[in-house]
Amino acid sequence: MSDLDSRRHASLELLRPICISLMKDVSKGKLRDLRDALNQVDDRVAQEIQQYILFPLQTRLRQKDLQESLLCELCEAVELVFQKTAAASLSAFFDTFNPLMFTLTPKDGSQRVILEFEETKTSLIKAIKQLVKATQEIILSKIYTAEFIPALGQLVAVLLSFAELEKSRSVQRLALDCLLVVLQADCKFGKKYESQLAEFFPFCLPGVTMTTCRIATGDTKQGHIVIGRAIEVFVRIVSLVLQDSSLDNTKSLPSKEGSASTDKLQKKEVQQGSRNLSVERSEDWVKATASKVKVLVEQLCKLVTHDNWRVRLGLVEGCEQLLMSCCRSLSESVPKFLETLVGLINDQYGNVAKKASAALETFSAAAKDDSTKSGGRTLTEILKENLYELATSLPRQIKMCDEEEKPALMRLLNGYISLLGTNISCVINSTPHLSRLCLALVLILDLDVRDLRIVEERGRSLDQDPDTFVDEHTSVVWKPRKYFKHFRDESILSESLFACRQLGKFGNIYILVDHLLDVHQSSAAYHLATTLIINEMVLGAGCLEKENVGSKSTNTDLLPDVISMLMDEYLTQENLRLLDTITAGPASSSAAPSLSSALAIIGEDKAAELKETAINRNRAILQMCLHMEGLAKFARVLGPARQEHLIRTLYPLVENLGHENLYISCTAYSALVEIAISGGYRTIDCLLRENADYLVSSVSLRLRHFQMNRRTPQTLCVMLKYCSKELLPYMKRSAIQLLDSLDDNYTDDLVLFMPVLLELVRAITRWFPPSSSSVQASSLEADQQVLPGNHQRNNSVLNPQELKGFLEDYVATKRIAEGDFSDEETKGTMSLEEIEREIKSLAKEREEEASEQVEEEGEKEKEVPPHIILVKEVFQRVRNLLSTKNGRLRVQALDVVSQGIQALKGDERELLPQVHKMWAGFRPLFHSQEKFIVVKAVKTLLVLSEAAGDFLRQRTVKEIIPGISSFMEKQAKISCDCHSGYLHTANYKLQLCILSTVGQLASNLQLDRNHLDQVARLCVPYLNDAQPQTLQQASLDSFSHFVSLDPDAIWLLLTYIYSPWCLLPPGPDFVSVKLPSGALKKNSFSSNISKIFTRHYGEEHFDVLTS
Repeated sequence: MSDLDSRRHASLELLRPICISLMKDVSKGKLRDLRDALNQVDDRVAQEIQQYILFPLQTRLRQKDLQESLLCELCEAVELVFQKTAAASLSAFFDTFNPLMFTLTPKDGSQRVILEFEETKTSLIKAIKQLVKATQEIILSKIYTAEFIPALGQLVAVLLSFAELEKSRSVQRLALDCLLVVLQADCKFGKKYESQLAEFFPFCLPGVTMTTCRIATGDTKQGHIVIGRAIEVFVRIVSLVLQDSSLDNTKSLPSKEGSASTDKLQKKEVQQGSRNLSVERSEDWVKATASKVKVLVEQLCKLVTHDNWRVRLGLVEGCEQLLMSCCRSLSESVPKFLETLVGLINDQYGNVAKKASAALETFSAAAKDDSTKSGGRTLTEILKENLYELATSLPRQIKMCDEEEKPALMRLLNGYISLLGTNISCVINSTPHLSRLCLALVLILDLDVRDLRIVEERGRSLDQDPDTFVDEHTSVVWKPRKYFKHFRDESILSESLFACRQLGKFGNIYILVDHLLDVHQSSAAYHLATTLIINEMVLGAGCLEKENVGSKSTNTDLLPDVISMLMDEYLTQENLRLLDTITAGPASSSAAPSLSSALAIIGEDKAAELKETAINRNRAILQMCLHMEGLAKFARVLGPARQEHLIRTLYPLVENLGHENLYISCTAYSALVEIAISGGYRTIDCLLRENADYLVSSVSLRLRHFQMNRRTPQTLCVMLKYCSKELLPYMKRSAIQLLDSLDDNYTDDLVLFMPVLLELVRAITRWFPPSSSSVQASSLEADQQVLPGNHQRNNSVLNPQELKGFLEDYVATKRIAEGDFSDEETKGTMSLEEIEREIKSLAKEREEEASEQVEEEGEKEKEVPPHIILVKEVFQRVRNLLSTKNGRLRVQALDVVSQGIQALKGDERELLPQVHKMWAGFRPLFHSQEKFIVVKAVKTLLVLSEAAGDFLRQRTVKEIIPGISSFMEKQAKISCDCHSGYLHTANYKLQLCILSTVGQLASNLQLDRNHLDQVARLCVPYLNDAQPQTLQQASLDSFSHFVSLDPDAIWLLLTYIYSPWCLLPPGPDFVSVKLPSGALKKNSFSSNISKIFTRHYGEEHFDVLTS
């Protein structure tokens, strides 16, 4: 017996009892035994006894009311059989196929799947999939004929039902995978049978394409795998049925006779019915089908916006396959395929972008070899036509489509421009194309100017140190965000601006700018968008963006002239004064109510008028910002070699940097940063210092005609804020001229000048910090170094002889230091009287030298430094404003006074006269009815006390403290047990300011016990538990200062209010202290006073007192 026979015999012996038992009864255990036995059988032997193994399985599959658990086991067994064997005959295929299909479909003939469990559905699909894969090629050629259309049609319908309606992703994926196997997507069937498949499957083309399109464009939560498989099935069925090569040889389906086991299927009626199901792919049918497929293709191509890159990659591969195989039959869909590929060449995922570019290159090469693939047109011509159509429809689509679809539209536009490259010049040279393209960009980038925050955003400090940045990325400043009417997503804006830069890079910049300027002049509604587009086009023409690195623009020679023309336009007086032409009077918006609040309290007609004015101001603000951004971009394009073109842009930017509107000031700052970097300057300080002569000359010229240049003080503010003290020689003349202009316009324009005066003294304080503290520290350190030596000398005892020797050495050394060597020989022979005369003579000489030195120092002191002179000049103008009726001016004057005191802090000879002169106007401020002025005056008094405490001690105690005490005593009764609304009143804010300040003020003034008691008593009522918590805490903080000045006096004051102990005399000689009766009991002051005692006197103090 041969080896094969022995294996066959052994396999039969192993399988026979299992198969016999399965014929009698089926169970899960028996089916598992069968699978275990099959794994031990050789594949060749299994092929020979295939029918013997399958017969009991097929029989049980036909069994009615079969449990799904058993059905699942049977399907797994069938799958295992066909993994080891092949279906070599029609009977072997259909004897298994039919029972499997019987279990899937109900008897009523509907498409509803009757199975419930996911495991059973999975096993059935896997079994059918394996059956089709295991069928031999010759058998498949007989199956894919017209007479078996009903059987395979039912399978396709069931699989589509699973794929669309099933909730389980794994079942959906398996159903689509099985459908791909049925469609022979793996090309196992062979190229020679492709035409047969193409003739066979038209019957299911509508159902498969519509169902897979619904699956792919349906719920995104079903996962990228299901969507990707649906795209593959769609592409496979379309490319199979509508393939150009198979349509050239269209023929009817052949009819073949089956085997004896399929006699029922070969009856004449059934054959005739099967033939009626087949579709003849005539020319009319192909055209009608292509028009319907076009609708589905348009739906499917919307997946270009899908979040998962694998779906987009599958879409690219599908478009490429349909382009290469069906470009003639699907000629109506070719533009859509190209549009999809073009839209994905700039995809954020590199693999998708590379695949899309490769697909376009492949199609372009194929179109050159065979012009029929593209309808006799080149790819460039198709792209130009598509670009024109897109530019026509783009504004409408941007307005109407969802926010998620808009980035894809802009990527599509960028794709067309990128693919056309320098060929875009042909489009630009066509007036209709250029008009459509530019108008589309203008309408898309239409800015929203209705937001009131633009005009109301006021000048907060930029808080920028001009020496902090060394490159573009380290300078951080708040940049105003632009809002557009038709989109909000930043990615849409970046794609739109990239399209503008691409046009500038590849197109003729002169033609583009000239046309956009015409559009700009045609309507005021286009001003903002055209300016933004022009700026980006110029930047793109300069090839400065990262995506353009390494490329050389054809516009290099045209750029300087174009930029010069644009600068002439941007820097016209009309554009520089856009906001001033709308705003009447000086810019003093902080004193007026906001527009949003004003609209709520006036009539409808007036509200509409104000709103229109606000919109016009918003438009002017944004226009100015766009002009400044454009100037910065021009600087980047020109580079450091041609900075002479940009010198005239410097003054307008510096002036706008001091603007009160935050949008304008921050944009000006960003523009100056870019100009500094592009010009090779390390900081803004360097930029301004290098061009200080030009700026100072411009300021002087404008100050002479101040009424026509009312924003000139803003320029000085910026220069003072961002420059170092090296600029002072240039600024001194401008500052004097500014003060003279203030004298000439004293009554009308003080509000414009006050910020400059404040910035001037603030800059002087920054440039020349007070040195008194450092001098005191150094002298203290010197004293500490000398005193130990003196102490040692005092502790040592010298006898008379040693003292005499010391004095002789001292006199001799002094004479030698003066160049007199005559006493060297007489050293040691001098008497005490001679030594005394010599010492007196030396002392007299030293006094004469000291007097001469004092005279020289006096002459030097007469020469006051220039910055001190400027501060004194400012004080002279400001101190008269302390008594003005304008509350805003008084507050600004107090700011200048506070900063000026800091500047003069190190020079009492100049400080004290100025304090004395301004005191007469300063003192009445504490009696003002406007509480915010009193708050500012209290803060200013604290600054004065730090610089001239001794000088102001008596004045403060006699003239200011009584009034404050009276106010605080009166308000303490009101704020006690107050409601929460009181915390928002002006009186409360003044109370809090006084309580927060008076402690430090007492320390600065070094008050004695009597005066300290007076100040401390005004804080005592606020130790009450009924006072607001903030006032209690401020009072506690003030008492910390009071205790440091005189702890005994404060202890006695508080003990008379509340004493947590009984004061007993330590002996009979001491008189007992009698406290008020209420002081020994807990009251409303107890908790806060106990905190003071605990914090500053300690527990051991309590022990001493109570012992």
